[in-house]
Amino acid sequence: MSIEAKLRRAGKGKRLVIENGAGAEVNEGLAAMIAEAFAIRNLLLSGSDDSIEAMTERLGMGKGQLTSLVRLSYLAPDIVHALLKGRQPIELTPTRLLRLSKDLPHDWSEQRHFLGFADGRPIISGRNAL
Repeated sequence: MSIEAKLRRAGKGKRLVIENGAGAEVNEGLAAMIAEAFAIRNLLLSGSDDSIEAMTERLGMGKGQLTSLVRLSYLAPDIVHALLKGRQPIELTPTRLLRLSKDLPHDWSEQRHFLGFADGRPIISGRNAL
């Protein structure tokens, strides 16, 4: 008996990934981070605070964290959809995504490649798109 499996980096360790057609499991930390990123962007665009500093103080977070979250709110729509459906690369954890956000490319195709989504092509298309 043989099964196709791959070792993939996941945080500080490695996981054995066996492709068996099982449904994807949503990473709640990633989903919450994406929701927070869009909420922060909406707050920023609403102009309810006099400055970024006032906003970070009111929200109780550092300027770096706020900036990283705003960057994540500009992910390609299909990446956001994949994260919310649990179809992200196994090594893409909330901590890693936040760390990578500082170098996140603006181009959506480059984002897909940079974050480990296949070969940079859209993850979903046609009627399955957002």
